[in-house]
Amino acid sequence: MTIKDVLADKLGFGAAPLGNMFRDIPEDEALATVEAAWEDGIRY
Repeated sequence: MTIKDVLADKLGFGAAPLGNMFRDIPEDEALATVEAAWEDGIRY
């Protein structure tokens, strides 16, 4: 394990809206959003 393995990326994914913070988000849309972020390299 290196220091890069434990440091957060410069870009983070704020997921509060996916928890229906501002409006109801369908579960399939929330999952697709998280999957797309993961595929694009977002890890924080």
